[in-house]
Amino acid sequence: MRLRPEHWAAIGYLALLVTAVAFVCWYTSVAIIGPGRAGLLTGVAPLAAALAGAFTIGQLPTAPVWLGIGVVCAGLVVGLGPQSRSAVRVAGGRRDEEARRLSPAAPVIVTDE
Repeated sequence: MRLRPEHWAAIGYLALLVTAVAFVCWYTSVAIIGPGRAGLLTGVAPLAAALAGAFTIGQLPTAPVWLGIGVVCAGLVVGLGPQSRSAVRVAGGRRDEEARRLSPAAPVIVTDE
């Protein structure tokens, strides 16, 4: 198999541009929502693959795949929902810098303790 210039251009596009955009999106989401919640977004990959297959080659997902998509979507809703954010509790209005460093995206709840 011999690679033509257009093949090398496609490889370069995938290696540089798409990968760079993916890294920027990933690390931005980690910074905004935290690593625990961002980790849930890895569940989107199988969903994206099933949908890409349906749109590009017309291969519709089978019933077990649809069931898996439903489970992934339910997990994302539960994991990314408002009740899933853990809060950093800070006593006496004093900010705990160690807790902030470990969980920068968590909200800070100030207590009167």
